[in-house]
Amino acid sequence: MGSDLCGRVLRLSALIVGLIVPLNAFAQETDPDPVLMLETFPNATRFGPATGTPPVYEAYGADPTTGQEVLLGYVFLTSDWPPELKGYTSTIKTLVGMDLTGEITGARVIEYYESLRSSRGDFLRGNSFERQFAGKDVRDAFRIRRDLFTISGATITAAVVARGIRNAGRRVAMARLSDSGSEVTPEEFEALSWPDLVMRGFGERLQGSQSSILQIELHLVPITDEAMGRVLLGDSYDRALRRLGSRADGRPLWMVGVDGPLAGLFRARTFTIERAADTLRFARGDIALAGEPRSGKVSVQFRNVGLIAMDPSLDPKEKFTWRLDFGARFPVFSLEHIGEPEVVVAAAPLPTPTAVAAPTLEEPSLPIAPPAELSDKVPAAAEPTLLAEVSVVEAAPVFDPSSLEFADESEETVLQRTLDTTSWVRFAMLAFVLVFASVAFFSKVIMLRWVVLAATVIILGFGGGGFLSVSHITAGIKVGPGVYLEDLPLLLLVVFTVVTTLLWGRVFCGFLCPFGALQDFMEHLFPKRLRRKLPQPLHESAVFLKYGVLGVILVPAIAGSDTSIFQYFEPFGTVFFFSSSTLLWVIAGTTLIASAIIPRLYCRYLCPLGAALALASLLSPFRIKRVRQCTVCTVCEHSCPTGAIKRETIDFKECVRCNVCEAKLTERAGVCRHDVDKVAELIQLKHGRHHQYQHFPPSEAVSGD
Repeated sequence: MGSDLCGRVLRLSALIVGLIVPLNAFAQETDPDPVLMLETFPNATRFGPATGTPPVYEAYGADPTTGQEVLLGYVFLTSDWPPELKGYTSTIKTLVGMDLTGEITGARVIEYYESLRSSRGDFLRGNSFERQFAGKDVRDAFRIRRDLFTISGATITAAVVARGIRNAGRRVAMARLSDSGSEVTPEEFEALSWPDLVMRGFGERLQGSQSSILQIELHLVPITDEAMGRVLLGDSYDRALRRLGSRADGRPLWMVGVDGPLAGLFRARTFTIERAADTLRFARGDIALAGEPRSGKVSVQFRNVGLIAMDPSLDPKEKFTWRLDFGARFPVFSLEHIGEPEVVVAAAPLPTPTAVAAPTLEEPSLPIAPPAELSDKVPAAAEPTLLAEVSVVEAAPVFDPSSLEFADESEETVLQRTLDTTSWVRFAMLAFVLVFASVAFFSKVIMLRWVVLAATVIILGFGGGGFLSVSHITAGIKVGPGVYLEDLPLLLLVVFTVVTTLLWGRVFCGFLCPFGALQDFMEHLFPKRLRRKLPQPLHESAVFLKYGVLGVILVPAIAGSDTSIFQYFEPFGTVFFFSSSTLLWVIAGTTLIASAIIPRLYCRYLCPLGAALALASLLSPFRIKRVRQCTVCTVCEHSCPTGAIKRETIDFKECVRCNVCEAKLTERAGVCRHDVDKVAELIQLKHGRHHQYQHFPPSEAVSGD
């Protein structure tokens, strides 16, 4: 029966995976809704079509002094300006408006697949969190809990939204608002951060786009000496230099920074230089990449950095073209080098920009014509009007690139950022529960465990202190282990759970799972006469169901699907997040009622997180000790809340380390507190016949299987 059940589960898993994985293949890029564009730039009266690479939408309004229509700023999608940052489980696409001073005029999240949305509803959009970005300057650090407030229980997601808006805003400012004709003095080179240098036109930037979406970005800078290389690249300079080896001798070196979705395809064979009728190709060892930079001015600015050993015959004063060719699937990306490359020389005065008049567009602009049902939600300026009838709006001041000094959060380490965004109240509450649970586990005092379970339900469950879910596993698969570093309380709980599971087994399930604790309380409150127990053969087969559920959830995540289905198998998210979904509440209510009738039904047969911890517990060296008297005693077998005990044998992967059986031993280690002669006599009377048994010495103990 067990093998048939496993086969059915595997076939069902394959069917569900086959339905889920292709869903992302139909996603298409379309222009944003004009109504949403107006929400991000309320002063605009017209939006132009997408222009440039990567694309932006120009926002126009009336100059208050002349009445002439002028450019007020830009609207753009963060997803068009990679690299995109992943939140808890996926990337988050946000529509952002920015005026000519670099100030955010508004931001609206338009697409995300965060797993929390499944149980919490649409928690990012249409609230004060989203609206708080208006008025922020791209120079700011956008730090959660310092510059911006977060969303309770979604710190990782909130931080990624903030950094995504900041990073994309800075890139648009560099591309659209800066003056690239100025030169950089040695003093400015030392003092300015990398974003400031780029804003001043430092180096050369090759941007490759496909279907109006930026795919790759190269930043190329000639290295004049070792000191400059180390200031820019930090430790990456020496690593790249070692990889170049003798190829670096006597040859000009250029820094290359690689970013964007296609960054992993950048190789020496894909990169060439064309000058006149010649094509200069790079040998495999001419380009040495050193990985993501962790020090220097370009720290965490690129996915990969390195050095290029240039052909000595190449004269930097002549014109040539950088070319990047990834093959037939992609267009050829190119950048023309128009003369002597940018070097650190005397500064030239910056021109003072003036207001930009609206150009005559060959393509029609996007009309601001909201649907009738939304007209009451849109400002009056959204109504289509003639220019003369438009209320005069104040033209935004023009951006001054010389004033651009970014609040340099990008230079912070992950640890610094995590410490800055940590809720220390939540951290302290979680630490208290973990310490209390540890004391209860090692003391083997049953009453103390019940106190811990109450604290778990109140603090970790309904109090928002934090609990683990199988979604934390899928997040690690999709985003990587670094996702846990963004939330210190989560990291503490993950580390505690992993360590205790690998050493002692499923301690989390027995002490720290709020939903498991809730089921334990329900078992004691529910009338005993109404409780039922699955027949042993059915129980032994049903325990494998949760492993099938785990597979159904993990396989799509491994395959790269953004679709979340775990919420249908984890009702505690519905209960503790107070989900607005009727379907999820039906599932949660049914599960709770069933778990009251069959104690811990969910934990035993359905919990995917419990299945994952059960597999990890197979490595645990410190298992529950059993004594020889257990061969005739069934007290622990009947008391085990998960049915993991059968006489002296323990199915350790199903054990939740609840202390029930261990507390039934006397304080003398390895001695059962139930007199073995009396137990044997009761067994003989019950069955009406005399059993032969061996009276083992009480000091002889054995481990559970």
